[in-house]
Amino acid sequence: MHMPTCRHPGHPVEPRGGRWEGFRFPAGGYAGIHVHLNLQFCDGLLVGNGTEILGLARVIGVYGLHSGVVSILLTETNGTTIELEGEFMRCGIKGIWTDEAGQIGTFTLWPRKPLPD
Repeated sequence: MHMPTCRHPGHPVEPRGGRWEGFRFPAGGYAGIHVHLNLQFCDGLLVGNGTEILGLARVIGVYGLHSGVVSILLTETNGTTIELEGEFMRCGIKGIWTDEAGQIGTFTLWPRKPLPD
């Protein structure tokens, strides 16, 4: 099944908005932090909201449709910010995250499949 967020060399496709989920893994750690996001993509900008370990989060970011580079800033309700720097990989986004306390790790996000009608 072809997912519309998949990147094909030379034929980039606008990422699909909607529900995304994934994990943040601390460097050297095995226990991932589950992330649920509702994202909207439009002309290189992404916005949304979601939940993470600290609760609700606002999401804002940018992406390069041709380069595949993605930069996302999660702002938790308590003011904590987490930066996600990555790229589109097949049918998701993978990269490195950092927070204002200096913690670092990896992350993976993917679009949730829509429910059948």
